[in-house]
Amino acid sequence: METERSRVIERIYHAARGRRTVERETILADACQGDEELRREVEALLARDDDPTEEATRTIPGPGSRIGPYEIEAGIGKGGMGQVFRARDTRLGRVVAIKTFHERFPLRFEREARAIAQLNHFNICTLYDIGPDYLVMECIEGRTLKERLAEGALGLDETLDIVVQVAQALRVAHQRGVFHRDIKPANIMVTRDGIVKIMDFGLAKLIGSETEVTMPGTVIGTPAYMSPEQASGKPAEHQSDIWSLGVVMYEMLSGQLPFRGETSIAVLRAILDDAPQPLSSLRPGIPSGVDRVVQKALAKDLSERYQKIEDLIADLAPLRENSSHFVRPRSRRLLFYAAAAMAVVLVAVAAIFFWRSNRISPSTPLAMEQITAFPDSATNPALSADGRMLTFIRGPGTFTTSGQIYVKLLPSGQPIELTHDGEVKMHPVFSPDGSQIAYTVLSSTQSWDSWVVPVVGGQPRIWLPNASGLSWIGPQQLLFSEIKAGLPMAIITAGENRTAPRDICAPPDVRGMAQPVLSVAG
Repeated sequence: METERSRVIERIYHAARGRRTVERETILADACQGDEELRREVEALLARDDDPTEEATRTIPGPGSRIGPYEIEAGIGKGGMGQVFRARDTRLGRVVAIKTFHERFPLRFEREARAIAQLNHFNICTLYDIGPDYLVMECIEGRTLKERLAEGALGLDETLDIVVQVAQALRVAHQRGVFHRDIKPANIMVTRDGIVKIMDFGLAKLIGSETEVTMPGTVIGTPAYMSPEQASGKPAEHQSDIWSLGVVMYEMLSGQLPFRGETSIAVLRAILDDAPQPLSSLRPGIPSGVDRVVQKALAKDLSERYQKIEDLIADLAPLRENSSHFVRPRSRRLLFYAAAAMAVVLVAVAAIFFWRSNRISPSTPLAMEQITAFPDSATNPALSADGRMLTFIRGPGTFTTSGQIYVKLLPSGQPIELTHDGEVKMHPVFSPDGSQIAYTVLSSTQSWDSWVVPVVGGQPRIWLPNASGLSWIGPQQLLFSEIKAGLPMAIITAGENRTAPRDICAPPDVRGMAQPVLSVAG
């Protein structure tokens, strides 16, 4: 209840902050509905804003100072529009990044930012909160692609891996009607584990939203990465993001931009009029298929460009399959509790298969068809939500095994190997949209972690440490097991970024184990 009240106070505070006295009184009267204690708490926060010394601290925060409920820990960086700080949410205890701006946001900002905050994908930097002149976001440890490019061009594998992750994030956003409009290396963060996070989603539109309404034809974005429609001041939607990703891909592979000029105007003119130099002429050895993908992404005519990001993802799949693969050896030793947990899962899996087999009417004719033909084992099968894809583990063992994750299009597609390592794995499952496969890996610290790999191919990466037997129970809701202090394994439900975790079943015994298995109906 206290957390909910804090949210109410914060919401009213942000609505009233910076308004004229008459407007503020109206907002407080409507929002507080006669709750005098609530009004006093909000007014106390507003009074701090009215204090000149408080305003100075807010404008140039330092370690220990506060912006709303967020305590500043350190500065991260600064730019033309403002600064970025590492901070701690004093209510939830989590570390966040706060981006402050010199100017207050336009009035339409909150409504549009609310749509962006609904984007929940592990390749999108999560937007937690907004203030009148600041954003509160997920704090990501890593470096931007811009910083990486300062060292030179990237290899083909690394480029395809990054592009696939960015494309998957854009696919989710575009499906929800949200466009980035400023895809560029500075807005692409790569963590130490190789996970890509798109930053500042939709910020170009949000910051310019008020200007865009009053001045049609205003150019929004960063010149070198703008699409022709952006460069000419026309509305920019999903195909503009595809163009910008094509520019980034070109730069990653060649080490230079496809459209250049001494001034921003010259760059925009090149985008509108010039054809980029073919990648193959700048970097011999680039596969022709890669060159074709980039050229299609950079088609000036919208009818010739990729119509949707899913088409680009589909063309990347065979390129990624034919490239070399990332191998990450890891040593490990199995502990007693891990073996016990696997035994529990084995019993649960056997039980659910027995239950499913008994659901079939005795009169229903059964037709058995072999769909894999490997000399070793193919285990842990799982279907995608649409029933068109199968994932499984191929390896020497029959349950947990140091095998590889495969995907196969049904009914007759060739199995494609997605992982190439020595990890002990189990329980592969498709994400609800079929773009990723999550699976459980035994870590070197003897915990079971959830990893993900794109269905179209890419570098496997750890997603949720200490999370095993993971399943989706909703579009953005997870169910998994977590080892607690003292070794008991409990069943947890949480959001995709492990937000709002809740214990479903926590065995009281210190050696207790619990692994989730869902019914068909969920």
